[in-house]
Amino acid sequence: MWSTTSSPSRLASLGRHGTSDIRATTVASKTLVFSLKIAKLRVPSQWPLQVFGMVAIRDCVDHNRNIIFDRARDNCQTVTREDPYLKLTGPTRSVVVLDPATFEVDLKVKGTTESEDQWLSFLAVTYRHFSRFDSHLLERDYASKLSELQFQLGSIIYSVEATIEVRITSGSWPHGLRAQFTAGTASIPGAELILLDSGDHGVPVAEIGRRIELSRCVASVEVDGELRVRVKAFLGDKIVVNRVKAFKSRTTGVSNESLRVHFDREISQAQTADEGEISKANTAGKGVGPLGVDFLGCCTFGFNISWSVISSR
Repeated sequence: MWSTTSSPSRLASLGRHGTSDIRATTVASKTLVFSLKIAKLRVPSQWPLQVFGMVAIRDCVDHNRNIIFDRARDNCQTVTREDPYLKLTGPTRSVVVLDPATFEVDLKVKGTTESEDQWLSFLAVTYRHFSRFDSHLLERDYASKLSELQFQLGSIIYSVEATIEVRITSGSWPHGLRAQFTAGTASIPGAELILLDSGDHGVPVAEIGRRIELSRCVASVEVDGELRVRVKAFLGDKIVVNRVKAFKSRTTGVSNESLRVHFDREISQAQTADEGEISKANTAGKGVGPLGVDFLGCCTFGFNISWSVISSR
């Protein structure tokens, strides 16, 4: 079986699809996988689950598996009733839906021994969605013997591919804050794919270039649309940073922008992140400033968005 294994960052440096047989001559509609969760268990008492296996998509561009989840038995994800979402790591390129695509699922629940492992979901289903001519959000539920999976999908019409890279160009992410980077198209407000959720592990940054190691980096945006990349910081359950950087879509080339973020324990003025307003943070130094803001630090991010068109011909 073949898999799409090329690194998105490497493809971006090559102009994404400049070295393949794909001819970037036309704009195609694409599907974004925003999330995938275990919606139902046939035996509810089984929670929590140690999940491993693969989820992939095949489309009309090539015959390869475009992997969105892949974990070995010794690297399971713990999935709970409270947080039933799989941590997706793909796809490595946009999913084109000029023709039907196929979702392939091969997931197991780890047992005490390999002989006690159980199938969680094993299926291959055809995905078609040609009923509307605007970008929109939809859900697809697929049942198998032990579970029901729910895909939250975005149907993005006449769209281009955006490969997202984020670097820290100055400062550093404050210790103790959970980071979340997300992306989405402005035409479907509120629907965002998670590029990175650091949890309690800190922000993974490459030593060379200070590039943030995102779990996912590929999005789709209408050819005349807008990509929005969001940066959130959490202190416990409280959001202390919520900023958005917007990019007008292009068919080729690279968009470069920067965003300076101040990390404050208390925000004295509501921040309208979707309009890109900068919060009135105290930059005098750590401690409580004149606005009653506990300043934790600041950081500047550099965004590189590589744009390309994928065609099935």
